[in-house]
Amino acid sequence: MDPSRRLKIRRWATLGLLVTGYAGYYACRSNLPVTQVMIEDDLARGGISHEAARLGIGAAVSLGMLAYALGKPFAGPLADFRGGRAGFLGGMLGAIACTVAMAMTGTLPAFTALWVGNRLTQSFGWAGALKVVSRWFGPARYASAMGVVSLSFLFGDAAARLVMGRLIHLGLGWRAIFLAAAGLLASLFVLNAIALRESPADLGLPEPDAGTDSVYGREGDDPTARGLRDLLGPLMMSPAFWVVCMLSLGLTLLREAFSTWTPTYYTEGLGLSKAQAADASALFPLFGGLSVLLAGYLGDRLGRAGRGWVILGGLSMVGVGLLTLALGDFGKSPVGPIAIVTAVAFCLLGPYSYLAGAISLDLGGKHGGATASGFVDMAGYLGGAFAGWGLARTSLDIGWRGVFALLAGVAWASAAVALIYLFMQARAAARRGTPRDTTTTMTMTLFDRILGLFSDRGDSAYYGEKVTQSEHALQSAHLAALEGADDDLVVAALLHDIGHLVSGHDEDIADRGLDGRHEDAGAAWLAAAFGPSVIEPIRLHVAAKRYLCAVDPAYRDGLSDASRQSLSLQGGPFDAAGIGAFEANPHHREALRLRHWDDAAKVPGLAVPGLDHYRDRIEAAAARAGAAR
Repeated sequence: MDPSRRLKIRRWATLGLLVTGYAGYYACRSNLPVTQVMIEDDLARGGISHEAARLGIGAAVSLGMLAYALGKPFAGPLADFRGGRAGFLGGMLGAIACTVAMAMTGTLPAFTALWVGNRLTQSFGWAGALKVVSRWFGPARYASAMGVVSLSFLFGDAAARLVMGRLIHLGLGWRAIFLAAAGLLASLFVLNAIALRESPADLGLPEPDAGTDSVYGREGDDPTARGLRDLLGPLMMSPAFWVVCMLSLGLTLLREAFSTWTPTYYTEGLGLSKAQAADASALFPLFGGLSVLLAGYLGDRLGRAGRGWVILGGLSMVGVGLLTLALGDFGKSPVGPIAIVTAVAFCLLGPYSYLAGAISLDLGGKHGGATASGFVDMAGYLGGAFAGWGLARTSLDIGWRGVFALLAGVAWASAAVALIYLFMQARAAARRGTPRDTTTTMTMTLFDRILGLFSDRGDSAYYGEKVTQSEHALQSAHLAALEGADDDLVVAALLHDIGHLVSGHDEDIADRGLDGRHEDAGAAWLAAAFGPSVIEPIRLHVAAKRYLCAVDPAYRDGLSDASRQSLSLQGGPFDAAGIGAFEANPHHREALRLRHWDDAAKVPGLAVPGLDHYRDRIEAAAARAGAAR
C-alpha cells in the first residue's frame, strides 16, 4: 500500500481508538451526575438528611474537580517527556479501580475519597490523547482532529447517560451502574493497549511537521522536551497562554455546571422523573458534539484568529440563553427550558473544545502542547470546582433562577476575555505575515518531509476542481513520465503545487479574491534540496499559463472555470514585455510542458502510481543538485 494512503488510514484508526477510549473515561465520570439523586436517597436511608446528602455529594464533586485540576499540570509535562500513550492507558486503569471500589463502599467519606482518586487518575488521559494527536497531525488539521477526539467526552457522555437511563428503567441501582461503567472502560483499555501507537514513526511512517508558530519556534517540532525549564519557560512568558487560561476558567465552570446539575435541575426544577431527566440531559452533550464538529471544521478553515471569533460568538449567545432561563416564564411545560439548555450546549461546547485542544497545540506544538493543555485545563477545572459545592449551595439558597443568572454573568465576563484573545491573535498574525512559515526541520529525510505534507494536507480539494491535491500532483507526474520527461522534470511535475500545501491556504482562497502565490512558496520551500532544473519549472508554471493565454487564444478558451478564475488573480495574460521576459528564461520550455500536464491532471478517480513510486527520482534529483553545489 502507498505510504500516504497507509498513513491516512492509520490516522483515522488512531482517532477512533482515542475517541472510544476517552468515551470510556466518561462512563466512569457521568455515572455520578446520572445517579446522584439515587445516591442521595441511599444516603438518606442511612440516616443522613437530604440537605446534608446534597451538600456532601456536592463537596465530593468539588473535591474531585480540584484533584482533577491539580493533576493536570503534572499530566501534561509527563506526556511531553515520556509520551502520551502511557498516560492515556494509566488513567484508564486508575479510573477502573476507583469506580469498582466506589460501588462497594457504604459511607460518604469513603465514596468521596474514591471519587477524588478517580478524578485524579483520569486527569492523565486527556494530556496523553493530545500528545498522541500532536504526533499524528500537523497544524492545518489541529482543530478538526481535536474536534473528533472531543466527541469522546460529548457523544460518549451522551451515550453513557442514555444507557444509564435505560438501566435505571430496568431497575438497576447506582452500584450496578458503577460496575457496568468500570467493565466498559476495562474492555476499551484492552483494545487501546493492543492497537494504539504513540507516533507514525512506530509503524515506519513519517510524522507531520509542527511548523514554527508555537511559543517554542522551531523546537515546536521536537516531540521530546530537554528539561522542565525548557518546557515551561516559553509558555509562562506568553501572554496568550495566560489569556487562554482565563478563558478556560470561565468556559469550564459553565460546562461543568451543566454536566453536573442538569439531571438534578430537570428533576427538581421541571418535575421530570429520574429516568426522564437522564434521557433529557443526554441532549446537552449530543448537541454539544455537533457544535464541536462544526467548530473543528471552522477552526481549520479560519485559522487561529478565526477560532477567537467562534469563541466570542458562542459565549455571547450562551449569556443570552442563561439570562432567558433566569428571567423567563415557561409555565408548567419543560420543553422551553430543555430547548434552551440544549441551545446553550451548542453555543458553548464547540468553543470550549478549542482551549485544551487545538489552541493548546497552537501554543505548544509537539514539544509542549500537552503541557499547555495541562495548565489550561488546570485553570479551567479550578473554576469548575465551584460547579460542585458552590452551585449546590446556590441552588438551595436562591433557587435555579439565581444559578442561571450567576452563570450568565460568567458567560459575558468570559466573552470580554475572548475579545482580548482576538486582539492578541490579530497582532500575532500581523507579525507572522502570510503565508505561514511551515519550513520543516532536518530531522526527517527529504522524501519523508514531502510525504508528510501530502499526508497532512493532500486530501484537501484541488482548488475548484473535482480532484484532491494529491491526485492532481500524482496525475501530473504520471503524464510527465508517460511523455518521457527526464527525472528532474517528472519531480517538478509532481511537486509543482506543493506551495499550496506549504502555505496551508483554504480551498476557497480564489473565491475570496486572493492569490496565494503558491508557485513562489513552493519554489522557496524546495530550493534548499533541488537545482534549477526542478525549481525553475515550478516557479514558472503560473507564468506559463499567462504566456499561453497571451499567445494562444484556443488555450485560454479551453481552461477550466477554476483556472480562469485564478488567471485573473494571477495578473491575466502577459503583455508584450511579459512574453519577452518569459521566453528569455532558459527553463521556459520545460515550464510550458509542465503547464500542459498541470491542465490535464484533473481526472477524478484516475488510477496512477502513488507517491512512493517517485521516491528514487526525488532522492536522485536532490543528490544531483547537492553534487553540483
